[in-house]
Amino acid sequence: MSQIRNKLGPDFEKKICEEKGWTRASKSPKLVWNGEGRTNLEKIISNNFNPDEFYPLPNSNFAKYDAITSNGEFVEIKKYHSTKIKDWVLYSEPAFKIADENALKSVVKLFGNGSLELAQEKYNNFVNAMYNNIGDKYLNEFVKLNIGIQFEDVFIPNSKIDYRWWVYKKCWRGFDRLSIQFKIFDI
Repeated sequence: MSQIRNKLGPDFEKKICEEKGWTRASKSPKLVWNGEGRTNLEKIISNNFNPDEFYPLPNSNFAKYDAITSNGEFVEIKKYHSTKIKDWVLYSEPAFKIADENALKSVVKLFGNGSLELAQEKYNNFVNAMYNNIGDKYLNEFVKLNIGIQFEDVFIPNSKIDYRWWVYKKCWRGFDRLSIQFKIFDI
């Protein structure tokens, strides 16, 4: 079943674009990772679970935005009221992740030799190694193209927003997820 925010988000984006005279043009990051194999899981294995060897290739797309202003600038749109953001909030999940039954079957087969627990352990260890390794590397690539975030009540430029990598622990079926979060630090 699709998440409610997946249905409400596009309607909200259309509304904001109409109000502001912007063009709605959604672009999500698509990373192409280094390694051998068809899937990211196969590529992780081909790099011997070494995060230094698992990195986005130059043909990766880091762009993330929902609208283009009348000046041709890119803007991310979030259906949050800015005053309710007191802590870190999910911005994007551009990295590899286990989020559906097909990915679950693959990771259990490839990482766990049929064992869910072993797959969780190996996968989560790799996600945490990536987090410890990635630092600010690539983070700026995800936010440099857009000028900031339009919220329900106000536009906030990137100069007043902090971004960071974060690992959501046991996000889905016990698998960690490497994500990008944001926090407003000056309104």
